[in-house]
Amino acid sequence: MKRAILFCLVVGLLFSGCSPNKNSSKSIIINGPSTDTVFIMGGKIATNDSIDVSSNIAGKVAEISTDLGKKVNAGDVVVRLDTTELQSKVDEAQSAVSAAQTSLSGAQSAANSDTSNISGYQSQLAQAQSELKASQAALDAAVITAPISGTASSRNVNVGDMVTPGKTLISIVNTDNLYVNAYAPTRILNQIKVGQSVAVKVPDVSDNEFSGKIAVINSKLNSQSSDVLVKVTLDNKNELLKPGMFAEIGLK
Repeated sequence: MKRAILFCLVVGLLFSGCSPNKNSSKSIIINGPSTDTVFIMGGKIATNDSIDVSSNIAGKVAEISTDLGKKVNAGDVVVRLDTTELQSKVDEAQSAVSAAQTSLSGAQSAANSDTSNISGYQSQLAQAQSELKASQAALDAAVITAPISGTASSRNVNVGDMVTPGKTLISIVNTDNLYVNAYAPTRILNQIKVGQSVAVKVPDVSDNEFSGKIAVINSKLNSQSSDVLVKVTLDNKNELLKPGMFAEIGLK
């Protein structure tokens, strides 16, 4: 009987030693190397180059040469205003200049003309030339061009609309110079440096990671959170990223 009991104990010990140890397996996973990116900062994407294009004169929109999402180069015409009335004013002013020049020439050539008459004609010519210059400037202002290269991010006008000076017609953003301002916890300051490559995730676009680079690390702490402001420039060669999107910044 004792031999049978001893045999059972030995068999039990053998099976117990061969069973897998679950706690040991978890420990290996926890302590093993990890290649996952840790996303610890976040902020909205912004751009260094953006501008609202407006008109310097009042007028009626005759032509729009761009649209939402279309790329433009600096100097490209984006809007033209109707120039019928403006051209008429230029023609009238040019005629006034010609008449004033003729009058002045006649006065100067007359043998009995006094100095006061000549001075009066000279003043008339100067005024006519000033009005011509103003009329020509207004005509030139009817052609509105893009001040910077970029993409039209908004269009607030249609053909036939009346516009006033200062009203935004087209907004243009340059998506080649995007960045994110994010706050880094002080506990990771010893892990980051200027020029360091980082991973960027933008949920609005895809689950894929983009690349970025730390451009600036502020030397002062945020007075409320004790975090540090970090500026990260983004690689947007595929032009998928847009200003206003939320981006997460991670250390590789």
